[in-house]
Amino acid sequence: MQELPVIENIDVAEGIKNCGTQKLFFDLLRDFYKLIDSKTEKLKSCLASGKIREYTIEVHALKNTARMVGATELSSLFYQLEMLGKAGNKEELLRLTPRTLELYQSYKPILAEYAQSGDGGKQTVSTELMQETLMRLHDSIDAFDMDKADEAMRELETYAFPDDMRTMLEQLDIFMADVAMEEILELTENMCDRLEEKKLEGEDADKPLIMVVDDDAINVHAVTGMLNEHYRVMSAMSGKEALKRLKKRQPMLILLDVHMPDMSGIELIHKLKSTDEYEDIPVIFLTSDIDEDTELQGFKEGAADFIRKPFRKDVARQRIGRIIELEYLKKNLRSEVEKQTAVAEERRRKVERMSLQMVQALANTIDAKDSYTNGHSTRVAKYSVMLAQRMGYTGDALERLRYAALLHDIGKIGVPKEIINKPSKLTDEEYAVIKTHPVIGSNILKEITEIPDISIGARWHHERYDGKGYPDGLKGEEIPELARIIGVADAYDAMTSKRSYRDVIAQEKVLGEVERCRGTQFDPRIADIMLELIKEDKNYTMHE
Repeated sequence: MQELPVIENIDVAEGIKNCGTQKLFFDLLRDFYKLIDSKTEKLKSCLASGKIREYTIEVHALKNTARMVGATELSSLFYQLEMLGKAGNKEELLRLTPRTLELYQSYKPILAEYAQSGDGGKQTVSTELMQETLMRLHDSIDAFDMDKADEAMRELETYAFPDDMRTMLEQLDIFMADVAMEEILELTENMCDRLEEKKLEGEDADKPLIMVVDDDAINVHAVTGMLNEHYRVMSAMSGKEALKRLKKRQPMLILLDVHMPDMSGIELIHKLKSTDEYEDIPVIFLTSDIDEDTELQGFKEGAADFIRKPFRKDVARQRIGRIIELEYLKKNLRSEVEKQTAVAEERRRKVERMSLQMVQALANTIDAKDSYTNGHSTRVAKYSVMLAQRMGYTGDALERLRYAALLHDIGKIGVPKEIINKPSKLTDEEYAVIKTHPVIGSNILKEITEIPDISIGARWHHERYDGKGYPDGLKGEEIPELARIIGVADAYDAMTSKRSYRDVIAQEKVLGEVERCRGTQFDPRIADIMLELIKEDKNYTMHE
């Protein structure tokens, strides 16, 4: 077994255990070393300017990274500062911070040998540290803090950037010399994006893509290093940056830090779950908090799970794998449901079309018995629909009316053709036979249970509003509304179509007849709608 190195004030075995591999442990040590000066200055600045919330977020992150690399005493001190910051105890912060920063600074000479040089004396650092330093330069320029911007630029010049990005770094140096602030802001963002793209280049596209959102570069580096064997990992150092990256590429899952400046993890998940495009992406919170309120708030906002820091490789992979597997199942199930729904809908439309075609064919068969009224059922259905639409009928109710109107005369199948086509006046006996067709039609249609109300039009379309109709002598509201509509439409077509014993009646006379029969033969409300339609039909073409 390889003997572990001894590093002062570092529990190497614990650090390697936390990181999962010895290589990742030493990579994080190098990042830890590189950040000591900038983090120290930031803590001093926050405390001096009274930015206690920002100070607390910083020491919260440092507590986790110190624990990750095995700096347990330092982690404990940062934890004390975090608790004091949450309590708003500035007096104690002022007392304890110098001691903590003194210990923090003592790690520089201890870890100097692990900050290995790369090509040409440049420091080999993680992509995440490059991105954090670039964003530190970006934010310093945005805040007009040129001292901090110059410090960040000096750090960037020591990093071993990829060969194809050295020109960008040289251009950034020129912009800094010229204090070209807008250009610096744009270029730092572009360099961060380019680093992110390079991180994903060459990765197996079949591996699930996840996003890590954390303002701490070491945490991002640690998570990426632990997961990149099984996942492609994209990252963002803030909520704003995460939303920007999501526009270009959507992951299957987001690992989200709770405590971040500007936009907290809780605020970011609220935005994600309020956006249609992102609401289905599962979110796992990364936190070292142990209070139930944080977890409860996260779950209320839609979090899928919580993972404690320091990040344990095997536990995290199990939890992430479980949620991604569930997502695959949900997506496959959703896809299958959509597919089967489409198939079922197409079948429904086919049955609907077939039903309408069969009803239309049956109606045409009935009309064919009378050479003078061919097309009568289709026209009655058309007028019935026109009336019903003005009465507010829509959807299925309108379709049921259409079917009932098409088959309102089906009972004439039982009436001899000689009587139907007789050119002269019918005898009383023949008229009695004609009057049987509503009951015959009703008896035929009542067996069709799949189309509700289809028999109503057949049985009662010859009832009258005053109760003097047939076959049942129903009166007023006793007559189903559907039959009252068909009755008006049937009478209109009888008057406006050519019969064996007369020609088409003039429109003025049809109008007068509907007005005369309003309230006696016809429902007054339906008659009024028919009168509107007739008056709107200036050229008398509705009946054609």
